[in-house]
Amino acid sequence: MKFSEQWLREWVNPALSSETLADQLTMLGMEVEDVVAAAPDLGDVVVGRVEAVAKHPHADKLSVCTVSKDAGAPVTVVTGAPGVRPGHCYPYAGIGAVLPGSEPIKEMEIRGITSTGMLCSAAELGLSDDTDELFLLDSDAGPGAALAATMRLDDQVFDIGLTPNRGDCLSINGIAREVAVVNRMRLEPPAAISPVPAGHDYTRDVNLAAPDGCPRYVGRIINNIDMSRPSPLWLREKLRRCGLRSLNVVVDITNYVMLELGQPMHAFDNDKLNGAICVRYAAAEEEITLLDGEARVMPETTLVIADADGAVAMAGVMGGMDSAIGDGTRHVFLESAFFAPLAVAGRARQFNLHSDASHRFERGVDFMLQRRAMERATRLILDICGGDPGPVTEAVAEQALPQRQTVGLRPGAVTELLGEAIDLQECTAILTRLGLEEAAGDTDSSRFTVPAHRFDITLEADLVEEVARIYGYRNITSAPPPAHMNMRRTGVRERLDLVRGALVQRGYQEAISYSFVSHTLQSRLFPDTGSIALVNAISSDMERMRVSLWPGLLTALRYNLNRQQERVRLFETGKVFSRNDGIRQAPVIGGLSYGKVAPEQWDNPYGAGNFYDIKSDVEAVLAACCGPVSVDYQPLSVTALHQGKAAEIMYRGLRIGLAGALHPAIQSWLEIEQEVYLFELFLEQIPDSKGLNYQEISRFPLVKRDLSVIIGDDVPVARLLQNIINLEPGFETHLSREEESGRAGEENYLANLEVLDVYQGEPVAAGKKSVTLGLTFQGIWDTLVNQQVESMVTQILDSLRKEFDAQLRE
Repeated sequence: MKFSEQWLREWVNPALSSETLADQLTMLGMEVEDVVAAAPDLGDVVVGRVEAVAKHPHADKLSVCTVSKDAGAPVTVVTGAPGVRPGHCYPYAGIGAVLPGSEPIKEMEIRGITSTGMLCSAAELGLSDDTDELFLLDSDAGPGAALAATMRLDDQVFDIGLTPNRGDCLSINGIAREVAVVNRMRLEPPAAISPVPAGHDYTRDVNLAAPDGCPRYVGRIINNIDMSRPSPLWLREKLRRCGLRSLNVVVDITNYVMLELGQPMHAFDNDKLNGAICVRYAAAEEEITLLDGEARVMPETTLVIADADGAVAMAGVMGGMDSAIGDGTRHVFLESAFFAPLAVAGRARQFNLHSDASHRFERGVDFMLQRRAMERATRLILDICGGDPGPVTEAVAEQALPQRQTVGLRPGAVTELLGEAIDLQECTAILTRLGLEEAAGDTDSSRFTVPAHRFDITLEADLVEEVARIYGYRNITSAPPPAHMNMRRTGVRERLDLVRGALVQRGYQEAISYSFVSHTLQSRLFPDTGSIALVNAISSDMERMRVSLWPGLLTALRYNLNRQQERVRLFETGKVFSRNDGIRQAPVIGGLSYGKVAPEQWDNPYGAGNFYDIKSDVEAVLAACCGPVSVDYQPLSVTALHQGKAAEIMYRGLRIGLAGALHPAIQSWLEIEQEVYLFELFLEQIPDSKGLNYQEISRFPLVKRDLSVIIGDDVPVARLLQNIINLEPGFETHLSREEESGRAGEENYLANLEVLDVYQGEPVAAGKKSVTLGLTFQGIWDTLVNQQVESMVTQILDSLRKEFDAQLRE
């Protein structure tokens, strides 16, 4: 929000420089992002009064003006600006004057007439982009007076950034209130606001058909206004310095009241309204043409202001074109209403609109401010453009108005949260200066009633934050927090840290993407999975809640490929969302691998990755967060993955993840040249860590055997491996019973088991395949002899014959 420092100091004027004031505002939570001069240097420009205007004899679009620039003789100025009128005052730049971004003014002959200086527009003065007309000054400005002094241009414009919870500071009143509190000063509004007596009895009935969206609506008819009167210079300048342009006198006044008090208002042409005002939700397919000239069909959740003929405004967002005021307006109907934040939130963005009104209503407006704003706007209209006001009409649904919160503050809460002992009386004084009222408490805590303009104070911690802001963050002693080194059970966060470490070690980089994804991409990957649509999507590419991390990772891959990255390995941890008896969110970890397995190196022949590389990465993740755990890979057929190169990861019959190659059709649609491998693990299904198992390292020699068996080609090799692991082959020993008992559980003779080859084709019969296994045996307590190894190989063969009808390949 932009505001004028001069305007702020009309309300509260601390003895602080502009720099110190900016720092103070930042420390109050209103970050000052920029401070700039209200205008460029215009020291050479003075006030000029046009005494006479004549048409240029040799140019239809030029005028010859007689201008008084001081007490001396008038000068002649030729101008092409339209609408120049005798008796009006405009900025005058004489010979030698320098305007922003231009050369010194020179005397010029224009179509045979000498022009001495020039009359200036706002754009030529560097005040705005308006080049259509000359910059109009008040008629009582004295010719020859310095323009900078006349316009009080020795001013600074502050641009502050506000968090969404501080809608109460979107006005001069709100900012001044904060400055007054921290400097222990009284807030002194420059104008007293008192009821304006009615001059006639005309009213317009108001019906609150949607009290949940609009529990208070204040209206007033003002007849016989003069729209031809221009907005005075002080009003236009305050609007300009706050970033608003002047439109017409009534709109300028409503905008001024919004900036001054924080209450958005709207003015209707009363002659264009028919019947009573009704605040309701839009009817099915109801259409309205707004002030931007665009017609929009409103959903039935849109709050509207309507008369007997239909909607005349989108409540809290923008007025309608059909009821807009213009140069011919004589009678206006003023609106000052409270719209609930939830009824307005997202509506402007939904229709690609942004208005100062919606910006404020979305954050919350003081629900007791409406009548005060009405009286202020009425008085300004009468003073500037005349008129005859009617009585104020106020419709209120008391039961739907927000309730003022009462929040407790324990004596030790401030010390507990801030680490600073602040006297309870000082805390109470700070809170009361902020407008909170001390309520009846109990022996354990003080209680405070929150003012109507503070929607953000609901908890004890909010009260402590208010105390900290006004007490001053710099006054709070800095101290390192105490650290208690307690052993604790590994939680989800610690497991994620282990997973991140494992993947980073394997060449992955962590990505962070939005939870909102493109419906087009997600529906191609998961056409049978219902996703949650966003009501107010940020853009068409972010219209659905993600059901997997893969859409975000694939989007990141394309981004990298478009920037000539040839090897991309990304992972992400986050939540996915589904609708299952309400909205369910589940934590997952996903990964993507594209390109070569390892970075390119002259002596490294590694090629592109494959399914087994991504499988190895998955097993590294499981080993990092679960310890030694055995999982199965079952063939999987899903739309997103390439059939035959996809598997579901099972643990004790429970699916804990997916892995595989991206389906070629989707790969082609995404215009990706090489295969993409993906995995996703469901963190809630991953088994808990079993801890580390320690085993003595054997000092005895290894014995290796290769074993080739023929099995059906439909038998997964993983089942063979699991059968052998579960068998735990052994042999008869000559140890005593006591020695066998002492070594029980310590002998694991099968030290390693691996697949060396899988072959199909001649001479292996059709429907069969040959699997060559590498078996490594080792003893812990003594050296294995040949008879012992042969005994264990025989046990393995017998088990495979029995389970899979396996035959030893000769």
